[in-house]
Amino acid sequence: MKLPTTLFLFLACCVFANTQAPIPELKNPPVENGGEYIYRDEACVPPALRNQIVQMLTANRAELVEQGILQEHPPRMIVSFEWPVVNAPGNHWNNSWGISNFVDQDLTSGLEDYECFARTYDGHKGTDIFTWPYPWYLKDNDLVYVVAGAPGTIIAKHDGNEDDHCSCFGTWNAVYIEHADGSIAWYGHLKLGSLTTKSVGETVTTGEYLGVVASSGCSTGPHLHLEVYDDDIYNYDHLIDPFSGPCNDFNASSWWVDQLDYREPKINTILTHDTPPVHGCPSPNEFPHFDDIFIPGETIYTAAYFKDQLAGTTVNYELLRPNGTSYTTWSKDFVNTYNASWWYYFWTFPNDGPFGTWKFKATYQGETVEHPFQYLEEEPPPEEEVPGVGIGTSDPLTELHLHDGALYIDNAAKGIILKGENGSCYLLKVDTGGALVAELLDDCPE
Repeated sequence: MKLPTTLFLFLACCVFANTQAPIPELKNPPVENGGEYIYRDEACVPPALRNQIVQMLTANRAELVEQGILQEHPPRMIVSFEWPVVNAPGNHWNNSWGISNFVDQDLTSGLEDYECFARTYDGHKGTDIFTWPYPWYLKDNDLVYVVAGAPGTIIAKHDGNEDDHCSCFGTWNAVYIEHADGSIAWYGHLKLGSLTTKSVGETVTTGEYLGVVASSGCSTGPHLHLEVYDDDIYNYDHLIDPFSGPCNDFNASSWWVDQLDYREPKINTILTHDTPPVHGCPSPNEFPHFDDIFIPGETIYTAAYFKDQLAGTTVNYELLRPNGTSYTTWSKDFVNTYNASWWYYFWTFPNDGPFGTWKFKATYQGETVEHPFQYLEEEPPPEEEVPGVGIGTSDPLTELHLHDGALYIDNAAKGIILKGENGSCYLLKVDTGGALVAELLDDCPE
């Protein structure tokens, strides 16, 4: 049983002539906690690692040119990027990332990003896209993917390096792609063992899986470092900042298909917790305390997580009873701008209910996000364990389990075969990058 914490709210009930349950009016906003989430800066590519990368890319490219896979002098054309970070299948959050740093346009000791502000650090040559909230939970469960921003050829891969760093040391895991115009993109800090199974010299398409966002190499937490050059000369004269703006001195045009605004205020997700969450680094120091089931006497923590919280904007909250009526509403006016932030409130509900599925709702910048949770009279019985059924003669034995109403197949190394109503058979398997692959078989097994 969780430790109860009581929040005293002064509520006034409005009386209606019909039989609808009264809707309390919240006279004072609930007690608020949370604040800014700060992603600490650290040089993503130290000089020694950068020299190694350049030597590797130069050698690999020369070999690919000799093999006829790449052109020595590609034709100049316009390359445009789609956004390179996406929610993985099974990640139902509204959004899972924010931007901590852009390219540093100031070649002295000063700081300047493409919009003439200082959202960067000295000498930064890329765009840093961090995962939020609970970056270690997202990393451990492969819930945020890095995908190719543009089609191209893999010219190098780094893998085999630790991916749980909170400071600068070691080598990163990365994929390097050359595009049709000869420009080259570096995708760094990926998860150990998550990289695409494609080899150097093979091509990828826009949006194709490259790896999982993590914290390998010189990194203070899970994020993607995206670095782009207009050809295979890796210096400031050829560096590209994909964002166009008044202070971008590297290139005049945007390299995005659809460039994001400098600030894009957004609710990444809203959640319920049984204890105040703890943000820490790495995984053993992060405690999300997710919970969606509560009973009388327990404290319910409702939390909202934002990227690009913008001063002068307002978020509106609401709690909805199981019958859809409003239990209470409140709002928060933001007075600060943050790259990432979180705000939580805590409650104890009436002992006599109403019981059922409630909703926590937040509306910000015209977008509404909802999160259902259950308030029950008593704890639900524990889920019954259904023992696995071993089949075949493989070692380890392939086992079938019933898990939360779904069929779970363990140790099916070669995949599973599904036969459709039309008689066709498909082999389903998960590749080393975590992607589901379906292959149509020529013949169904007897």
